[in-house]
Amino acid sequence: MTREILFEPFAKNNLPADYMFFQRKYYNTEPIIYPSSLPKPIDIWNERPQFGKIDTKEKYMVVNPVNLSYIYKNLATLSFVADAYADFSTFVMEAATAQRTSVTSMIPIDKPKKAWEDVNGLFHDYYINVVDDAFTNVFLTRSDKNKIVDFNSYVNLFIEFVRTNPLLPATQIAYLASNKVSNRVSGLIIEFTNDYYDHDNVKWKKFLSNDFFADYAKLAGAYGFYIDKNVPWSIVANLNSKGMKKYMEPYGITSTQQCFDKNYLPAEYTSFELFKKYIWMSYLTLTAYQPQLETSRVKNFIRKSTYDSTFITVVKRTPRPMELVERTWEEFVDTYSEDYLLEKYLQVRLLENQTPLDPKQHKRFLNQINRRKEKFGTVVAFEYISNVLLSQRKKKLAKSRKT
Repeated sequence: MTREILFEPFAKNNLPADYMFFQRKYYNTEPIIYPSSLPKPIDIWNERPQFGKIDTKEKYMVVNPVNLSYIYKNLATLSFVADAYADFSTFVMEAATAQRTSVTSMIPIDKPKKAWEDVNGLFHDYYINVVDDAFTNVFLTRSDKNKIVDFNSYVNLFIEFVRTNPLLPATQIAYLASNKVSNRVSGLIIEFTNDYYDHDNVKWKKFLSNDFFADYAKLAGAYGFYIDKNVPWSIVANLNSKGMKKYMEPYGITSTQQCFDKNYLPAEYTSFELFKKYIWMSYLTLTAYQPQLETSRVKNFIRKSTYDSTFITVVKRTPRPMELVERTWEEFVDTYSEDYLLEKYLQVRLLENQTPLDPKQHKRFLNQINRRKEKFGTVVAFEYISNVLLSQRKKKLAKSRKT
């Protein structure tokens, strides 16, 4: 037996816009779809799109892989989440064997399909296939490429590319903040099937209408997990629940912020480190594949008639200047200082954050960063960058709400 309703949700991405809007709203707001008698689900899509990506101070964070534990085959989560899942799975499987529940007929609890995703690996593929490709093969003209005589000229053209495309994430942190990245990068989410996220009718027929969905939701809640409202085959660690806190405490974690402090790294700093490496790598690739500069001019041989005249384009090729002889990372960072690279990174981040600064403001901001770096270290300096950019985002959001 399954629950039956008069109107089943049927939204999916290929519907006309008006149907789509109505059906998505119906799925998300109609109480009969997800009964209020069940533990409250988490609505990541509409209410908490940055879940697991930001800490309680709204700063972007990335998982430190040393704090992960495997749950099934090559799937991993944060260690305390893995412990909670292990007990949850064991209880459900034993209950199913004893015929006290048939949750396993709906959800393969002991064989999850998806868990933590490595944002570093995702960003690598994204940067190579999207950012670098768009910059090198679309944005840069032949003339632009001939202007690249050193890394400085290269990175300045890259900044112009970001200025032209501010909504295209160019750094890891901007990529993390975008909807291009699943919240599974948090290490707090486990999914049990590979169903399509946009098919609401599948969600209804396979899961929400199933007689055993209530058992699944209640048991997950008892072990500290939300059910994801828009992905009902997904469980999400509820860091504020009694059930999950029981598993957090052995790791010395007593609050949500402590969870981030102990298990994650500040994304702004890791983003800078990756910016340096990828921008250097891209520069090396371009200069390796195009080691020559090309200049062309047209030689005209004018005769008495146009028919007899000839026009020849002469292309002159000269070796591209080689400022980095050994072309190693060590040579690169010896040639271009940390302060120089930080300034370039900051220009990119301000553009991504859509925070325009005049030259005086920019210089003042950079001076504040360098003072903190010299006095307190790199981590504090990047925390200051995060605070300023977050403050600017909040001001922009508040302004947009007023208008």
